Amino acid sequence: MQKRSGRSLSLTLTLYALCVLGLRGLAQQVNNLQIDSRSNIFAAGRPDTGTSNGGLLPVSVKLAPGKGRVLTFGNVTGQASCCGPDPSVLHGPDGGSVPFPSTDITSLNGISGIMHDDKILFLTGVFLNDNQPGGQGPAVLHFSSNGAPGTVSTSFPQLSPLLNQTFFIGDGKTGVHNPNGAVQSFRVPDGATRLFLGFVDGLNIGSGIDHYKHQPPGFYDDNAGVVTAYLQVAPQVVRQYSVSPDRVLVVGNGNSKESRDLADY
Repeated sequence: MQKRSGRSLSLTLTLYALCVLGLRGLAQQVNNLQIDSRSNIFAAGRPDTGTSNGGLLPVSVKLAPGKGRVLTFGNVTGQASCCGPDPSVLHGPDGGSVPFPSTDITSLNGISGIMHDDKILFLTGVFLNDNQPGGQGPAVLHFSSNGAPGTVSTSFPQLSPLLNQTFFIGDGKTGVHNPNGAVQSFRVPDGATRLFLGFVDGLNIGSGIDHYKHQPPGFYDDNAGVVTAYLQVAPQVVRQYSVSPDRVLVVGNGNSKESRDLADY
């Protein structure tokens, strides 16, 4: 087979690779976030919880700017309860099913409600831009542990929530209370400048009993427990590869370049 000459490689070949985890040192990391179970996710972006039906302000994380960002969680631990510190109703970040079987909470303050067929008081997030949310909010996401028809399985590998759209986080891994589950990723919507972490609560948490369905948020003040989390937001890194006439591979990421010799064909 005839070898290709170095001159035949004079045309620049450009390839783009999306590095999901980014380059070391570029990812934003936040450790030891403490999310009280009274943290009201519907108060995200507001100065107080006065119009959000009680509880505490949710935990806020200012996001580094960028496009194509990916959020992941690690070491999400702790317990939460909707009804005081009774050990029988405490559960992990993925949520519980005691004393109520499901979640069905309506939208408020321009932030979408959320539904879950078989879990309550799970760790929840919402992305905002710099504006205070208002209006009706985006569509309500409907989750379930087993991915029942018409729902999103909480074992999703990746989720792409919209701005102002609450989403299930749990422990940030596939499975239910599974420490060996795969790490889940969350696509950060372009334009998001803030991430809020909290919980969803309401009268009987909008449980499946007919007269409790579609409840507004509220009833946070009797919650107990704290969840601790670590998170990372990695940028989308566009890497450009070019081959020079002297058979040197030049690799760049927009900020730096390195060269590598190519073996002869």
